[in-house]
Amino acid sequence: MKKFFDADGSVMRALTRLADLAILNVLWMLCCIPIITAGAATTAMFYLTLKMIKDEETYIFRSYVKAFKNNFKQSTIVWLILLVVVLVLGTDAYIMGNWDNSLRYPMLTLVVGAGLVVLFIGLYIFALIAKFENTVPEHFKNALLMSVRHLPYTILLAAIFAAQVYGDFYMLVNNQYLPIVILFGGSAFVYLMSYIHVKVFKNYIDEGEEEIV
Repeated sequence: MKKFFDADGSVMRALTRLADLAILNVLWMLCCIPIITAGAATTAMFYLTLKMIKDEETYIFRSYVKAFKNNFKQSTIVWLILLVVVLVLGTDAYIMGNWDNSLRYPMLTLVVGAGLVVLFIGLYIFALIAKFENTVPEHFKNALLMSVRHLPYTILLAAIFAAQVYGDFYMLVNNQYLPIVILFGGSAFVYLMSYIHVKVFKNYIDEGEEEIV
């Protein structure tokens, strides 16, 4: 029983990981509050979870703040672009949904298709910024290419994201689950997604290097 609760034992490692994810989630939520900083906050969270997956030593608060600052500019640009595109597509879908002519469904199909492209890019791009140094256009290009090239993984990422949206919404509606949302509503799902990102990214990293090849 003593070995069961040793510092290097499986139980203690699991509890430590849960504590790290809880701290990370609180940091992420606080940094998302201004809305405009949500991109940088998400990139910083991916920076930490990608390291957690590989069991690299991390100091949650210090590493998060550093990643937030280092990636703030690129992440904010990417976030604002995606946010504007989503708002435009959402507005178009609402308007076209009320049309009463033959172009209604073809145009809605185009909007849905564009929405899927945005989703596919969003599933990869913040993790890419956290992992690789590149320009914003290159990050967008690589995110799209990876999402298509590794479509089964992309579908799995989309399923995890959908589960996060549904799960968080359900728990927010049912107030008794609010503490779970505060502690794990984002970090737990990003942690799961990072397992997939690590598998995908290793195809683009030369041994000992941290850049797309």
